[in-house]
Amino acid sequence: MRSDASLVLLTAGIVYTFGWLRLRQTGNVRLANFGRLFAYLGGLLTIAIALMSGIDELQPYLFWVHMVQHELLMVVAAPLILVGWPMPFTLWGLPPSLRRHASRLLAHDRILRRGLDLLLRPVIAFAISTLTLWLWHLPAAYDAALANNWVHNLEHVSFFGAFILYWWVLIGAPPRPSRLTSNAARGLYLLAGATQIALLGGLITLSDQVLYTHYLTVQSLTGLSALQDQQLAGAIMWFPGPLIFGIAAALLMRDDEGREEPYQPVDELRRGTNGLEARHQAEAAPAPAQSHTSTSVSAKA
Repeated sequence: MRSDASLVLLTAGIVYTFGWLRLRQTGNVRLANFGRLFAYLGGLLTIAIALMSGIDELQPYLFWVHMVQHELLMVVAAPLILVGWPMPFTLWGLPPSLRRHASRLLAHDRILRRGLDLLLRPVIAFAISTLTLWLWHLPAAYDAALANNWVHNLEHVSFFGAFILYWWVLIGAPPRPSRLTSNAARGLYLLAGATQIALLGGLITLSDQVLYTHYLTVQSLTGLSALQDQQLAGAIMWFPGPLIFGIAAALLMRDDEGREEPYQPVDELRRGTNGLEARHQAEAAPAPAQSHTSTSVSAKA
């Protein structure tokens, strides 16, 4: 997966950055700010670290390293990418014809819009992320992923995709603002997500038998037994994961207190994109023809 992932990540980074630069030309620095750029690129870097570093080399031998890999994808990379508002900047990084086609599709395809609306309902997004996490941690599914690269890649994609939905509901990246409009709603949503992750981590940590037989068949690289390795992996899910959710809650509450008025990302995106379209149309329009008289006057001046 390394070569495929590197190509996808590189392309995503280039297209996004080009779109960010184009939108920044509108002068709307609130839309195309450096915080979003760094968040998005940081998310891509986190994916690269998870999938293309020593972590990926060690995860077949150490369960706790495998758990770190999954945590990076679900609770670090996914929210960082969404904080970067990938949709508008990626669209503006595309060639004009492709951008217009994609924009029309997003704006007018009822099936796509209704499907996205359904997936981004808080209960639905939470259910998908929870079921995805728990089903893949069933022993048969987890061992199957470790035994087959295609299944393993599917596991990673489904973890990342499911938690993109989870965090999208919370962050409200364009084109769909968050339905969670109060601190209480956001807090409950974060608490639910942190609780289900902590519960699964606790069950793995406190199990008195090895759940995933794959790790009984490989040589330990650290001197830990398979059960000790499993306990460490469970602890990594049990504690750091919910801690990240707590940090996210604090940041969201602080951000909400600092707003003087409700922030409408779709409205701001519309203002930024319309401004850039107007500028491009003005640049593309032919210069007005000068009359002979005005040219003569200019020449004499």
